[in-house]
Amino acid sequence: MVRPSRNDTSIPWDESEKLCSWRVEDFGVSLQRLHDWMVNYRRPGYDEIIVDAVHWRQNLPDVIDGIVNNEEGHAAFLKEFWWRGVTRHTHPHLVLDEEDWENPFR
Repeated sequence: MVRPSRNDTSIPWDESEKLCSWRVEDFGVSLQRLHDWMVNYRRPGYDEIIVDAVHWRQNLPDVIDGIVNNEEGHAAFLKEFWWRGVTRHTHPHLVLDEEDWENPFR
C-alpha cells in the first residue's frame, strides 16, 4: 500500500508523524494538519519544534513574531533588540487561552 503524501492538508495527521522531520517548504502543511487534528479531537497538545540554531541566531529578531506566556522573556527580548525597532507592538507578549480555540491569544 502506498501512503498518501504528508503534504496534503486533506489527509488527517496521525501520531506516527511525531518523529518526522519536515522540509522548510512543507512545514506549514504539517502545522495545519496537526492543528486540524487537535481541533477535531479537542486535544490541545504540546509540540516541539527544533530549528537550525545558527540560522535562528543570525536572523534575530526577525524569526520571532511574539512571545507566549513569558513576561520576563518578553521584557528581556524588547530590551535586547530595541535598537532594531522591536517594540511591544511589533513583537507582542501573548497569553494563550487553552479554552478558546477560535481566538486562543490575547
